[in-house]
Amino acid sequence: MRLRTPLLALFLIAGLLSPAVAAERAPLIVGWIDIPPLFHRGPDGEPDGFSRELIGRLGEIAGFEVLYKRFLSLQATLEAQRSGSSEALPGVVGLPDLEATNLFSVPVGRTRVRLFVRVEDTQDASMTAPEGRRIGIVPPVSGSGPSPLLERNIALPQPSTGTALLKLLSGDLDGVLLPEEMIWGEAHTAGLDHRVAAAGAPISELDRVVALHRDRAELLEPLNAAIAELEASGELADMRRRWFLDPPPPAPDILTVGVLPMPPHTIVRQDGGFTGYSVETLRDLAGLTGLKLDFRTITAEEFGAGPTPGGFDMMTPAAISDDRRRTMDFTLPIQRAPFSIFVRSDEAARIADLNDLVGRPVGVDRVDLARYLAEEHGRLDLTILDGPDALVQALLERRVDAILYPTRTIREIIARGDLDARIDEVRPPFFVSERAPALRFGLGNVRERLNAVIPGYLVSERHEALAAEWLDAGRNLFWTEARVRTLILICAGVVLLLAGLLVFSLLHRRHHVARERQRFAAEIVSHLPVGVLLISPEGTIDFMNLASDGQTPRQHPLFRTGQDFRSTVRQMIDEGWVDTEGRSEAAMIEIMTEEAFQDGKVREIRFTDGKIFRRTSKLLESGSTLIVREDVTDYRNQLLQIERLNADLEQQIRRTEIANDELRAFAYATSHDLKAPSNTLVMAVEALAEIPAIMQASESADLIGVLRRTTNGMRALIDDILTYTNAIGSDPVHEPVDLNAVAADVLEALGADIAASAAEIRLGPLPTVDANPTQMHQLLQNLIGNAVKFRAEGRAPVIDIAPAGAPPGCVGFKVRDNGIGIAREHREKVFQLFSRLNRKSLYQGVGLGLAICQRIALNHQGRIELASEPGQGACFTVILKERADDSPSHAD
Repeated sequence: MRLRTPLLALFLIAGLLSPAVAAERAPLIVGWIDIPPLFHRGPDGEPDGFSRELIGRLGEIAGFEVLYKRFLSLQATLEAQRSGSSEALPGVVGLPDLEATNLFSVPVGRTRVRLFVRVEDTQDASMTAPEGRRIGIVPPVSGSGPSPLLERNIALPQPSTGTALLKLLSGDLDGVLLPEEMIWGEAHTAGLDHRVAAAGAPISELDRVVALHRDRAELLEPLNAAIAELEASGELADMRRRWFLDPPPPAPDILTVGVLPMPPHTIVRQDGGFTGYSVETLRDLAGLTGLKLDFRTITAEEFGAGPTPGGFDMMTPAAISDDRRRTMDFTLPIQRAPFSIFVRSDEAARIADLNDLVGRPVGVDRVDLARYLAEEHGRLDLTILDGPDALVQALLERRVDAILYPTRTIREIIARGDLDARIDEVRPPFFVSERAPALRFGLGNVRERLNAVIPGYLVSERHEALAAEWLDAGRNLFWTEARVRTLILICAGVVLLLAGLLVFSLLHRRHHVARERQRFAAEIVSHLPVGVLLISPEGTIDFMNLASDGQTPRQHPLFRTGQDFRSTVRQMIDEGWVDTEGRSEAAMIEIMTEEAFQDGKVREIRFTDGKIFRRTSKLLESGSTLIVREDVTDYRNQLLQIERLNADLEQQIRRTEIANDELRAFAYATSHDLKAPSNTLVMAVEALAEIPAIMQASESADLIGVLRRTTNGMRALIDDILTYTNAIGSDPVHEPVDLNAVAADVLEALGADIAASAAEIRLGPLPTVDANPTQMHQLLQNLIGNAVKFRAEGRAPVIDIAPAGAPPGCVGFKVRDNGIGIAREHREKVFQLFSRLNRKSLYQGVGLGLAICQRIALNHQGRIELASEPGQGACFTVILKERADDSPSHAD
């Protein structure tokens, strides 16, 4: 193969020198969604379309494997490409919001955004620059953004191209603003390309590229080189043409018809003129529709490629196949064409069908449908030849043992060459196809004009005469005595047959229109963003759209057309896909099966993977049940998030109310407790001032002692006030705290008091908690200090510091002493601000210690419990949250 560019040559040389690099490349993950003609799901469920064909060929040339990942919405596809879970989007417009994380290849095509209207509205001059009209858009597809056209009109967002097209044709929209290839691809698939037309000049033109995530930047240069090769060879242009990225030109005034000599269908006379059954049929149809035709001879290769812009517009009737539908358009069939096996007469008795030809050489034409049928069989030894005459010659020369070809053409050659004694036809034909005139894409109006007259023409006397003249091989030898007798018998029923054909034609036309409408409706339903299931009266799944497949658990081969709905649901429950929410299996089966057949029944079903679906049932007059399944997972999660935010807000309000109450009590108690010592200070100072100088030395000592004790008491009170103020301040920073280490520090700090009281400390293993270290130290110091301070007269303190039981997610510890104890009626009072149950002369303090402890526990989403009896000691049990929340709550 000749290298087209130096860049491509360098790339291929690098590939030959470094085969290991290509072999080690990870597969390229390509995201896709049903958005014709770029991607759509084929009959086998796999992706198809321009982008699928493009990236497949680029992978073959550049040497990388492609893995496809399907998404259910365009927004999800773009988000995956931004995040890197999808690594390539072939054929997309270079969107600005992809630029931050993606690289763009050289252009693979160009898209034009245009306004499309109904064909009948093209006569309205105002539609070239409409104002105040209803214009459909499909966000975020190109054309949905701000533009002068949309500013002058009413922009109505639509969920898909198919929906926009349907609303346009039904009159709900006056126009749709979309890229040309998207509207033409959708309209052609639905057989409605003759009903829409572009109005005015393109609104914008943009390049289509391959978006490649920056994580796979090493593929950009090979991709660009492969694109250059496809462009240079014309293959990329052919892709764009077949998938409508290069919009087809309109119908010319005179249609060029390609003719491949193939008697009796197409015959080229010695004078260069054309005749034959297919040629004369097209001339008749053109006369009925007012079309002008220009016939010209084409090669076998051109016949195989089909009509193309710049080549020829139509082709004489050809056999219809799925492969040909991908490259050309067809009218209604005008003929059923049998394909037969022809063998030498001496071998006719040994060959009945294709299976008898296995292991034998079989001749087929290079571009004929019979070749593809033989290749599909898969076990035949094929010899490829050019034209029916070459096939017959190879059979007679024993180079092949059989030939496969359209029956009537070979019969014509046999009759013309008087070969009846040497060649036999194996009956019945091994295949019968429908034949119809083939057109290039973009001639939807021509197709529909021909379709309008074909049914009537097929039952006309003119067509009967034409078929009798051309389709009976060996016209001069055909009318044998047996065939004449058969014709006489047939003639008796001609009138009834013609009447039946007329009725059949009308019914067939009506059925065809209804079928096209049904197919279009089914296409629209298939692309709805909600799951749709149609259940027959017998309980089988008659229909399911694409979204239903996306709502089925991954790797789960259920919810398929033809499956029994009840059995499918039971299997899903048995395999654990459904969250029963505590119900029995029988109850869950009842909910998911029998309730589904109740008219208007709405039920939310939860799956174990976290998905939540709202199921709505509708009974139809036919006895079938329509089930709509909507994914409400995000909606429910949003509601749950709102509930959580409301709960947090309520906690914050409670916290504020508690803090306000505490601050009011704190202000009152502080002013009360500071007032007495301040009055004492004033009185002592005034007394000092009134003492005569001569007496100050002897009497001032007592007053100075009073001042010292008062100021020390005020200092202790202020220290406790500061500690409590810090405890009710902003949320502290939490970290893992080993309470054993904190307890050891506290015991060391209280060492003098413990020694003076001869206290016995018994320290058990304490837990680790996510907490504020300073507050934990203050908590333990206050509890242990109180246990030492409030000891019973006549016995040394015994203090146990040990772990305690706690609810799940919490930790606990207790401080137990054998001190004076607390009466039952005072257990709540001890936690109040400035609360003192004993005379200050007996037990020093300002009454804030346990209030500080309670506040610290609340800061850590915990509590303190007190168990005590007078004279029997006290036990303080502290319960704390083991792990701090992001936003700690402060419950009272």
